Amino acid sequence: MTGPTRDFWQERLAANDTPWDRGDASPRLAAWLGSIALTPCRILVPGCGAGHEVAVLAGAGFDVTALDYAPAAIDLTRERLARANLQATLVQADALEWQPATPSTQSTNKPAYARCTPISGESMPTNPRFEGFESQ
Repeated sequence: MTGPTRDFWQERLAANDTPWDRGDASPRLAAWLGSIALTPCRILVPGCGAGHEVAVLAGAGFDVTALDYAPAAIDLTRERLARANLQATLVQADALEWQPATPSTQSTNKPAYARCTPISGESMPTNPRFEGFESQ
């Protein structure tokens, strides 16, 4: 299955043509953090886009790796982190090809979370592309 090219995403992000970007992290992520359902660990944010979730997670004490196909997304995330004086590992790569040096404890994707360990009986969606990031 093929999807939009790297150039497609690069052009959309560079032109600020991102109607899906709500300008803040996913409300579901805020709810999970507020309920302590998701606690600090190593976490992957594939398709990090403008980095809203990356900044929230880094600010909450997570060891975040942000991954995106488009260089513009990595640039936006880097700028967001710098403004907030936060740190994360930024990787510009295709999520279907990239392999981490070591597995992450959790993986998240916006707006649906790609791979998280179910907590408190809550069923969370999984994505087979991220099976290598399951809890240890």
